[in-house]
Amino acid sequence: MVFKDFATRFAVMMVLRLPRGYDLLTPQWRYTLLYWMHRPHEHDFRALPLLKFSNRPLLVDVGGNIGQSVLSLYTVFPAATVVSFEPNPTVFRKLQRLTKKFPQLTVIPNGLSDQTGEAELFVPSYNGNILTGLASFDYESAKSWLSSDRVLQFDPMKLTVLSKRLPLIRLDDCGLQPDFIKIDVQGLEYRVLAGGLETIRTYRPVIMAETIRCGSDAHKIVEPLDYRLMEFDGRSFAEVQGEPRRLNQFLIPAERLPNLP
Repeated sequence: MVFKDFATRFAVMMVLRLPRGYDLLTPQWRYTLLYWMHRPHEHDFRALPLLKFSNRPLLVDVGGNIGQSVLSLYTVFPAATVVSFEPNPTVFRKLQRLTKKFPQLTVIPNGLSDQTGEAELFVPSYNGNILTGLASFDYESAKSWLSSDRVLQFDPMKLTVLSKRLPLIRLDDCGLQPDFIKIDVQGLEYRVLAGGLETIRTYRPVIMAETIRCGSDAHKIVEPLDYRLMEFDGRSFAEVQGEPRRLNQFLIPAERLPNLP
């Protein structure tokens, strides 16, 4: 949940001050409406057709939430097979509803990490609004996003962090051959990549995640495999120099983007 203009940010700030306001702002129907309008919920999904995928690619969605990325993936690749991982049972049921609309969609009630087991999922709540989109297996990541910089008249007494213990698996144990992996796990991208390194080495998928910096753990894991850290400017890809400028970054193997300098 990143707000790119003042009007949107102000509206979200106001909604967060109302009990259940977040649910009013971002229900699944809003993303379904965007799908009907042939618009992905984030602009970066429009970059995918520029990459060297087959007509029926396998797309992996890590952190499926209520299905916004699933709908965006089917907006740009209607014939794709999508596998979506979402460990939070609160939103998993909403995600699972989409399998009725998309028979090529599989949803899996597990988180992905670098080892199999269980971990605490931390979900922030502000003024009665449970912010499932900001859930993380890292407590500080879940707690620190909401602050006076992002919420009008922020009151730390209204912020709580809920937790629940949920199952984790490794991507390498799933037997998938992905062309693309989208990761939204609030700062623990490197653990997902570490648990899928053999899959990545073998099948060379494009990876998209939020705020991957040069030299970060996520970047260093795949850089030796001839992956380039890129951003999409709306027309083409450019290599990231310094701090990221956009919401999402792409880790792209050189052979998937032949026009790289």
